[in-house]
Amino acid sequence: ARGGLREREPGDGSCVEFEPYHSRRTYNQTETGKVILVNLNKQMSSSREKDQCLHVFNVHSDAVSAVHLVRDIMYSSSHDKSICRVDLVKGQASQRYQGTSSFYSIKEQDGLLFAGSDGQVCIFDSRSGITIHSLDAHSTLGKVCIEPEDRQLYTSGADGIVKVWDLRVHKCLKRMRFHSSPITCMRVADGDIHTGSADGTVLILNKAGERRRLALDCPHDPPPVSDLRVTAAAVYAGYRDGKVRAWPAGGG
Repeated sequence: ARGGLREREPGDGSCVEFEPYHSRRTYNQTETGKVILVNLNKQMSSSREKDQCLHVFNVHSDAVSAVHLVRDIMYSSSHDKSICRVDLVKGQASQRYQGTSSFYSIKEQDGLLFAGSDGQVCIFDSRSGITIHSLDAHSTLGKVCIEPEDRQLYTSGADGIVKVWDLRVHKCLKRMRFHSSPITCMRVADGDIHTGSADGTVLILNKAGERRRLALDCPHDPPPVSDLRVTAAAVYAGYRDGKVRAWPAGGG
């Protein structure tokens, strides 16, 4: 169906593999410091005609690592150690946040901007760009995944550990071992924690403390998990072998 996912290789009922089939618009991250807005609904007059580019935001001097959208605002982070805030209505940058190392992930909530870098999380005022606090979240250098929810912040990193922080006092409330390999992505939905790892597994910890492990039937070197999305019906995991795999939510 248009705008959905095409089933590629049905599994045994527990996991289904898909290839993406996108529509409308997408914000592409690049290795040139640009964010490109592409219209994917354009009718093609020939097979050679490419998707129409609506706008190029030339906002960084090095590779773009993450893009985050909140209403009419776009945040982009880069290996140039900065985050750019772009007003999509005006089509121009309105704020820049400077750090001391490359940023790998960004999220905004309730006027606060959270940015994960090498083992740290920087907390900015999203309007002024002033640094409010910095958390030494993980001892191992590498990508830090962040997920704000209510008054708490969930972080995970290359040490395979998930931490829960109290944002009112900036203290770690809980420390949990999830993987023996680096955590590459994380989602938190209604208190349930979902993590993907470089070892090719997805681990889910629900509010009741029950753990569920989703692993591929690969005898050698399963592909790392690159991203996760969670709905009420399914858990979608993107892998570095070019496939998206889906499992039913709740193990059903």
